[in-house]
This record gives sequence, structure tokens and C-alpha cells, in this order.
Amino acid sequence: MVYNEDMKLKQLTKKELINNIDQFVCISKICWEEIGEEPWLENNFKSDYQGKWEYSNFFINKQTILAFLIGTVSENCHGKPREDKGRIGYINKLAVLPEHRGNKLLIKNMSIAELLVEDFFKRCKKEGLLESRLSVLQNNIRAISFWERMGFLITEERLNAKNKKMFLMSIDL
Repeated sequence: MVYNEDMKLKQLTKKELINNIDQFVCISKICWEEIGEEPWLENNFKSDYQGKWEYSNFFINKQTILAFLIGTVSENCHGKPREDKGRIGYINKLAVLPEHRGNKLLIKNMSIAELLVEDFFKRCKKEGLLESRLSVLQNNIRAISFWERMGFLITEERLNAKNKKMFLMSIDL
């Protein structure tokens, strides 16, 4: 999706990732260090699992990547399985450079993060998915507020692998 000749929302393919790996790692470092978390490094991005690149996207201005969303589709992501045993969209990572957060773009009057999430939802709905989930640190108030504005609800509390308190959030698509 093109917003002007310089700004584009694109599907994150393995090729795009490899060609721009330094930018993805840099955004990860900036965003995760803000909340005291370990950033994704090159090997985290390059690890492959089913659905990872098909459902991921990024926002670019000319040749500078401003944001990315890593999403997957799974039958067994965090939380209780669906009663209908349906697959679930799962947002693994969302990162937007600080200077580009919250700014509404002229197209649809949405922020970059909102556009990334909307595109992820469209891909999930196209595949017939009825739900999307994500996990967020309980102390990441700004992220929780964003996800609630997007329509996600907190469905359970859990601990991550490092025993940090997390919320599992969910939305019906």
C-alpha cells in the first residue's frame, strides 16, 4: 500500500528482511531497550517458523524503515485453544521508531502502528481467522493503552520465560 511516492506499507518477506537486517535490529534495540527488555538481534529475526513472513509487514519512507510488525498464524499460541479449534493470528512484535509514534498520517488519519495492525487484521480475515492475540508486559502501560484502543481485551495474566508479568490480550476479528 502506497501513501505517497516515498512512504509505503509493505509485506515483510525474508528477502526484504535480509536486505535491511541492520535497520530491523536497530529499531528493535531502540524500542525494547526503552522498556528494559532484550532486543531482537539478527539471529532472532532470521529464525524461521511457519507463517512468520506471510503475516508480517513494515513501513518505509524512501529507504528508511520506520516500523515493523511480526505476526504469525497458529493453532496453539498462548492462552486457551479456541473451542472451534481455529487458527489464531498472533502479533509477536510491533516496533515504531519513537519519533514516528502517534503521528496521524493523511491517509485514513491513522498512525503507522495502527496501519500496520490494520494490515495484519486484513490478512488474518482473508484467511478466515476469527481472533488475534498478543502478549504485553504488564508494566508497559503505553503499549497496553494502544492495544486497548485497537480493541484488544486482557484475557489472562501469565509469566514469560524470564518470570516477568505479562498480559495476554485478544480481539475478535
